[in-house]
Amino acid sequence: MAKPDLQGVRVTPAGELRRDDGKLGLALAFDNLLTAEGPLDATASGVPVGGLYVDSTTSGIAVRLS
Repeated sequence: MAKPDLQGVRVTPAGELRRDDGKLGLALAFDNLLTAEGPLDATASGVPVGGLYVDSTTSGIAVRLS
């Protein structure tokens, strides 16, 4: 019986599937966040509801709520 492939993968903002060769660190995770100028720009940039993005107006991480 074949073993399932349990290797970690991630999807880049460009939609490419990438395999992780180890643990997914915070630096790598934050490098893949989209940058937006507030919630309306996040919506236009394609950030899904509940998704994280970098808010360039506050220089912090934000969650798109609606």
